[in-house]
Amino acid sequence: ASPTATSPKLETTTTSDVPNGTYSATGKLVLPHSVNADDVWDMLLDYERSSDIFHNIEEAVVMHDESRNQKQLVEQCRWVFLVFSGTFELLLDVDENVSERVLTFSLGKPGAFMQAFEGRWQVMTADDGQAVVAHTLTVRPSLPPPALVSGYTEAVFERQVKRVMEDLRNALL
Repeated sequence: ASPTATSPKLETTTTSDVPNGTYSATGKLVLPHSVNADDVWDMLLDYERSSDIFHNIEEAVVMHDESRNQKQLVEQCRWVFLVFSGTFELLLDVDENVSERVLTFSLGKPGAFMQAFEGRWQVMTADDGQAVVAHTLTVRPSLPPPALVSGYTEAVFERQVKRVMEDLRNALL
């Protein structure tokens, strides 16, 4: 069924590569015709306002690594796992492909929690004119979770993508 102006469609899926320790979750959001794809793209590029949009970001600061001619983003992020929670700083390299409306964040340097991280956003206009947003989160934790909680870990990443997509949807509508 096609989403109506009041009910955008959100789908998420998760995969994991246990031997490699990598988890990947993808979300796709089809927005009502009242939302323009350019407005979605502009919102994603407004990094310093991301803490007003996304629940898991407390603060974001744009920087530039002159030695590599690389735009970077420093984020203070919230995390929750089982009964534990806290914040951590994340240094991300930012790649903006404006012509394709693809935005990629990758881990600037591995940290205590993550060996690898990539967040990829793509904003498209469907044939019927609706804005469609795809988001993929790929993470390789520094320490693989114990086998007993690996299924839970996979669900955490899928839930993270779903919540981020819901945050974006709520900010747009």
